[in-house]
Amino acid sequence: MSMRIALALLLGSIAFCFGVRAEAHQVGLSRGNYVLEDDRVEAEIVFAHRDLAAALPALDRDGDGKLSARELDDGASIVDAGIVRPFSIGASGGACQVALTSLAIDGEDAIVRARATCPAGGHDLTFGFGFLEPFPSGHRHLVHVRAGNVDQETVAMRTSPTILVDTGHPIVASRMPSFFGMGIEHILTGYDHLAFLAALVVVGGRARGLFKAITAFTLAHSASLALAVLGIWTPAPRFVEPAIALSIAYVGVENFFVRDTDKRWRITLPFGFVHGFGFAGALAERNLPAPRIPAALLGFNLGVEAGQIAILALVVPLVMLARNRFAVVRTWLVPAINVAGILAGLVWLWIRLHDATR
Repeated sequence: MSMRIALALLLGSIAFCFGVRAEAHQVGLSRGNYVLEDDRVEAEIVFAHRDLAAALPALDRDGDGKLSARELDDGASIVDAGIVRPFSIGASGGACQVALTSLAIDGEDAIVRARATCPAGGHDLTFGFGFLEPFPSGHRHLVHVRAGNVDQETVAMRTSPTILVDTGHPIVASRMPSFFGMGIEHILTGYDHLAFLAALVVVGGRARGLFKAITAFTLAHSASLALAVLGIWTPAPRFVEPAIALSIAYVGVENFFVRDTDKRWRITLPFGFVHGFGFAGALAERNLPAPRIPAALLGFNLGVEAGQIAILALVVPLVMLARNRFAVVRTWLVPAINVAGILAGLVWLWIRLHDATR
């Protein structure tokens, strides 16, 4: 029976790896700047052009998964129907009339500009981001609204696509809790990062050694996350992504030979530095305006750490207990999990190297 359990776990892990996208830790993000001037709202909505191509596949005429300036211009009616019309602004005096004004491609970004004409005299504005519907459930829209003394930031998502802004009262809100929640979700859905942590934990060893390894990993990825988000240094994803995958496979192999887990921090320190650049993809690639970066970075990093601590606090005691009490865990399950980790890393490595050459 123990052999069957181990085999089932191994095969299930392999199938899971093939089913998970190579961009496991890249949260879909867009951003919008909304400026109220008199009775008009000028909107600039920025998507990663690959995300927009996936959400509105009719735009991608050549099917290469990305958008050219020509494809975006020729698909103006598609953008109008899929992005502008589902986007609504309601004022206290009635609904605003929203119209597309321009489209542009800027590097990796697709920029949609629109203008909303609103009834005069209204203070409350209700923004409805209905255009989030065709995007994945994990997609986040970073909202920045300026209206006189009001400077408000928040995060909209498909499950909560509406926000209210009272332009009659000055509000300065960094919305750090929104980025905190994004950080928690990022680590909980970052399957490659979770696989790396699992590979560290499953081998067992003394609590002191595990603490040093996790601490080194945390300090290193916090440092590289800050470097990337602050724009100091950001290695290309085509190098970072395969390196993350390789780190998972390496730790899985090392688990078969490691004897002194107290020194594993020497490995988790450089690997943590690499993983931090992967975490940074959720923020750095969205080019947040400079004034918003510190609060976003702090909130996001705290969320990542909180999620990581919660996972480890739950998993580590269970792993230690199972290893000590059940021989089948040490004999079959741990080796099976190690093999699954190696295969997961190699599968992700192959996928990411393949994507990097596309």
